[in-house]
Amino acid sequence: MDIRFDELKETLKSQERKLDVISNNLSNINSTGFKRELVFIELLRDKGKDLVSMKIVPDFREGPLEKTDNPLDFAISGRGLFAVIKSDGEERYTRNGHFKVDEEGFLVTPTGEKVLGKSGPINVSIDGLKPGKVEVSPFGRIYVDSEYIDDFKIVDFEDYSVLRKDREGFYYAGNRSGLREVEEPHIIQGTLEASNVNPVDEMIEMITLHRHFESTQKAIKALDEQLRKTVNDVGKYKTA
Repeated sequence: MDIRFDELKETLKSQERKLDVISNNLSNINSTGFKRELVFIELLRDKGKDLVSMKIVPDFREGPLEKTDNPLDFAISGRGLFAVIKSDGEERYTRNGHFKVDEEGFLVTPTGEKVLGKSGPINVSIDGLKPGKVEVSPFGRIYVDSEYIDDFKIVDFEDYSVLRKDREGFYYAGNRSGLREVEEPHIIQGTLEASNVNPVDEMIEMITLHRHFESTQKAIKALDEQLRKTVNDVGKYKTA
């Protein structure tokens, strides 16, 4: 009975975590390039005991493409992620192509991470300060005032389930398993990829999860009451 009680508690914890993930998906409906997360819960049996296993993976289905006409906005159509480098030198990946130019002329993310080309951080300035006219071909070749400077570094993974998110929302793979550069990506300038979260699907999932959550809570309560009754009955027999 103790094993059953532990199993129910673990199930309840996994349901709470799944609810957190769904809530986060819904809160990022308007986040550029956001990929909804999916939660897979499995019941595993080990040495006669049922164990609850939970895995969170990103859903990399493409979101709607929205035209902005901003020359520093870029969307990837199809597979691939933009590569950026953080201040600590760590490489990260994103589908959010909403970029700007910093005071040194580098193309950066809204939070200041430098966007990477195949030759390193991309500088789009004419004289080291003033940015020139940026034009990007459909294959990611970058031109500043009609002069070629570099290609976007676009990467992809054989299996997206190896990707994890850092606190800033960038993706990374600890062992870089399956990492490869995309030779001919499809880049669309003046366009952004919207979130792929479908609010209707998420709400249906949330309602279903709430029902399971309530059922699990009732089962725990019923089991708890049964345990109390058993303890009381044992106490009566001892007294008798």
